[in-house]
Amino acid sequence: MMELSEAMKRAEKAILARQQAASELSGYEFGAVKLERENEQFWTFAACSDELIEQGFAPGALFASIDKFDGHLLSDEEIEAYARARAVESASPERVAA
Repeated sequence: MMELSEAMKRAEKAILARQQAASELSGYEFGAVKLERENEQFWTFAACSDELIEQGFAPGALFASIDKFDGHLLSDEEIEAYARARAVESASPERVAA
């Protein structure tokens, strides 16, 4: 299992790479990468930009999700698939009846 400190390092690298790859973000400063949320499968880290938030951009942050078991950076597709699976699970008749 991945250690949180190592996951944070991987998220910092991923967020920096995303910031550098997006030319429209070149003039904005982002704060420190922080743990935003977690579930049983992965941690999600974020770096916020006060400037983007003040200008009305939502969420005004860059995100990176790191798998707790093998440490890979989750793709948007993996995160969406996880969310869909959780939605189906929470809507199942067994959960509703409980």
